[in-house]
Amino acid sequence: MEEIDELIVQHRMEEYQLLEKQTAAEYEMTSGIARQKFNLEAGLLQDKQKDIRTASLRTQKRADKVLAKAQRVAIRGREKGLLAEHPIILGDTSSIQNSFDDGQSESESNSESNTGSSITGGSALSLNEDEVKPVNTETEKNSAMNRATQVLSEHEKEIVGLTEAGLLSESFVNIQ
Repeated sequence: MEEIDELIVQHRMEEYQLLEKQTAAEYEMTSGIARQKFNLEAGLLQDKQKDIRTASLRTQKRADKVLAKAQRVAIRGREKGLLAEHPIILGDTSSIQNSFDDGQSESESNSESNTGSSITGGSALSLNEDEVKPVNTETEKNSAMNRATQVLSEHEKEIVGLTEAGLLSESFVNIQ
């Protein structure tokens, strides 16, 4: 019986050793699976981060384009407003000459009522525009230069530069 008891004890020890080895193997497998699961989740999170960064960059580019377009529209509006308020920028001297003509017609009417002489004592003949040759003033010279010079905004200069570099097509420039 003692031999049987020894065999039973030895068998149980072997059983415990096998159970211990099996538990260690299962632990290694579960830790390996956990590592794989962790690595897989980390990879998925990195992919999500890349997608979010890409979407963020796209959104930022769209916002930049919208802002640039709004700025171009605002610049054009300001330029049109300035040109409407100050036509001399484009070299239009008609408003200046209109005010000069208005002053001349009043002087002529005063001179006619004063029997041929103006209020300042000059003759009425000196007020006739046909006989008096206008002297080009500095302002008129500048306005003539302004007519000859094309005024470009910063945006238009940028478009011209890109077109010359071959980065923009002519059809795109015509649309702008």
